[in-house]
Amino acid sequence: LSILRGAYKHWRTVDTAYALANIGLSHNLNNVPLGTVPAETRAEERQAFLDLLSSAQQGEAAALIKPAGYEVEQLFTGATADYLLPYIQHHEQWIARVALADFLQLGESARTFGAEKIRLFLASLEAVASHIESLFNRHLIRRMVLLNAPTAEGADLPRLMHQPPGRGMDLEALGRFLEKLTNGGWVAPDPSGADEDYWRSMLGLPERERSGTAPASAGV
Repeated sequence: LSILRGAYKHWRTVDTAYALANIGLSHNLNNVPLGTVPAETRAEERQAFLDLLSSAQQGEAAALIKPAGYEVEQLFTGATADYLLPYIQHHEQWIARVALADFLQLGESARTFGAEKIRLFLASLEAVASHIESLFNRHLIRRMVLLNAPTAEGADLPRLMHQPPGRGMDLEALGRFLEKLTNGGWVAPDPSGADEDYWRSMLGLPERERSGTAPASAGV
């Protein structure tokens, strides 16, 4: 299930609230045209006048010609949409909470607290990415390969692999952390180069060059 499924109802509410706010803003700025017609006005004339009022727009070229005996005025609703902003903010907060992304609403002073929330958010994204990867590898890729090469049944098929979310780590903080581990004697670089290969892979760096010949032995 998508992590956005629980946020959908809040998004729909916010979308509707914005639509209502825009309608209210238009009515408050332009007001609502109000027409008065004589009592003996026929139904088709009444409808034609209503259509005329409905199409009236406020602007530099706004104009309206009314028949004799008809009255036109503006009806000011007096309603405000001030209460909509807290209402919208409430649902936006829940959208972030449901998606485990409420760290986006934290201030700079709450950065340490937000780090744990970011970790949970990345973990949820990792679960979604792993699920998508599994579906591709179990179903789609196999079907596509067999469709193009029916004799490939049982062969090693290509696999889709995703990079872990949040791979763009804080390199400065990581460098300080590794320096402390090394200077403290907790870890030592692997002579085989395995450590270098690991960090190159984690940081998305090119693979190190490997010599095609073994190093010469020192003479005795």
